[in-house]
Amino acid sequence: MEESSIQILLVDNEQSHVELIQDAFDKSQNHFSIVLATSLKEAREYLHEAEPDLIIIDQNLPDGEGTELLPTSELGYCDRPIIILTSQGDEQAAVEAIKAGALDYIVKSRENLLRLPNATIHVLREWRHIHARHKAEKQLRFQAEILDSVRESVIATDLEGNIIYWGKGAEELYGYLSAEVMGNSMEFIMDPADIDNHEERTRKVLESGSWNGEYKHLHKDGSTFWCDTFISLATDDAGKPFGVISIDRDITRRKNTQEALRETNQELTLVVKSLQRRNRQITLLNEMGDLLQSCLSVTDAYTVLGEYADKLFPELSGAMYTLTPSKNLLEVVGVWGKHPPGVKVFDKNSCWAMRRGRVYSVSNARMRVQCRHISPSLSENKFSPYLCSPMTAHGEALGLLHLVASPDENITEWEQLITTISERASLAISNLKLREELRLQSIVDPLTGLFNRRYFEKTLERELSRANRHGSPVCVFMLDIDNLKDYNDKFGHAVGDILLYEIGCYLKENVRGEDVACRYAGDEFTLILPDAPLLSAKRRAEELCSGINNLRILYQDKQLSSSSVSIGIACFPTHGRNAAQLVKAADKALYYAKDAGRNRVWVASSQ
Repeated sequence: MEESSIQILLVDNEQSHVELIQDAFDKSQNHFSIVLATSLKEAREYLHEAEPDLIIIDQNLPDGEGTELLPTSELGYCDRPIIILTSQGDEQAAVEAIKAGALDYIVKSRENLLRLPNATIHVLREWRHIHARHKAEKQLRFQAEILDSVRESVIATDLEGNIIYWGKGAEELYGYLSAEVMGNSMEFIMDPADIDNHEERTRKVLESGSWNGEYKHLHKDGSTFWCDTFISLATDDAGKPFGVISIDRDITRRKNTQEALRETNQELTLVVKSLQRRNRQITLLNEMGDLLQSCLSVTDAYTVLGEYADKLFPELSGAMYTLTPSKNLLEVVGVWGKHPPGVKVFDKNSCWAMRRGRVYSVSNARMRVQCRHISPSLSENKFSPYLCSPMTAHGEALGLLHLVASPDENITEWEQLITTISERASLAISNLKLREELRLQSIVDPLTGLFNRRYFEKTLERELSRANRHGSPVCVFMLDIDNLKDYNDKFGHAVGDILLYEIGCYLKENVRGEDVACRYAGDEFTLILPDAPLLSAKRRAEELCSGINNLRILYQDKQLSSSSVSIGIACFPTHGRNAAQLVKAADKALYYAKDAGRNRVWVASSQ
């Protein structure tokens, strides 16, 4: 049988949000019927004629605020379920909406609006539960008021405890007629567990004259019920006691009402705590999102994610993993909590979440297949529930978020939050990696892997400024391949490119960590040597010349003839006071090295 549709009144004047919400409900597995109103006036006109199952209303409307549509019924709560939408996202607005009677408060975002069908089902269930609870409480209060007007049960016994009077109220309360109980002991109407206390109550009555308390009694059918009992000593005119009078009042309904109210209070306390936790999570997520947008590197993003994961999952431990350049291993980049996972590196295929591309949680080791990267200690008797959430962006796997809970923790309740964090983190990390890739493309020569001329010029200006402050030297090499044209003419430009690549690799591997090697132009390279004296720089240039002469250049499994380079050297401040002068001096020295026969080092003349 087809389920009846859920009638929803949507009050929102933003067309883009309306279309997104309607599309989300259309794609839902549940049956929804949406009626649209763009103002409070239209909403009130519709409500005058119809009763929707639920209202979704924007807080900010052209003719007022959404909370104005929150009337309170005689039961003391909002007489219809309402979800408030807003673009503000501040905690105070959420608190005011909940106080006004809204059952939920959702910040407008694409992902939140797409999840509205699920939120709607949850709110409807919650509202029906609250409605039923309030109705039950009203009925229980009404029954308690009726009890106050019912004739009380009056029983009298002699001093030996034998019944001497059994009133009409007692007949109605216990189910026994007077003739059935006269002369009997009171024990037949007492809960067996309470018989031992009867003597103590009798003693107190004889000592003080009265006693009042609550305890369980038995009906004729054997069922128990709570009684509020007042016992007093009956005396004659001389003040001598001759019996005991007991007035019983059935308070079972009051007890049940108290229990129901206690349970209601517990449920409301849990709801409040849940809302407080969710509001805190929303605040932390917004803070984390702002910081992720301000990160300049992936390392910054990992730091932000680690700090906020610790705040968002205060009761859990966890770790964050990133894919290595090989794309087949996951390596830890951050941990949090008291007992973080011990595995630092593992194969990505050992994780079911990475294989499936979605969250994977295990609450019971015997109920679900575990990931192979879980520490063996977790698979023993003291199994800790865990959850894995892959980080992906634009179809590319980037890493993994891994949570570990205590054995009694419900790990599945964290799935939605960790999914949200994974999505935000993935997008931020993907953007940062793209930004870094574009930055490298702008400063790195694609053929040799060395920095390009643009980077050389900026770096030289920076190093000269630093050297000028500290009074230290800076040497510049201008290096030119002597026979690149011959290589190109004899073997083709592809071989020439191989020669350029091999020389670039040699320079990267044979310079100091603080030195900067760059490809300056076609067959020219430059090196910046901070804090390098001229004599030391010349010796280093000669070593580079010799090393390049001995390079083995292979092409199609054949070794080609060796190549040589000429190097011109200029040193700050001896040969130039600024970058232009220094480059010009090094270039002129290179010209002299070429003119003197090539394959040599030439130092610029002093200015």
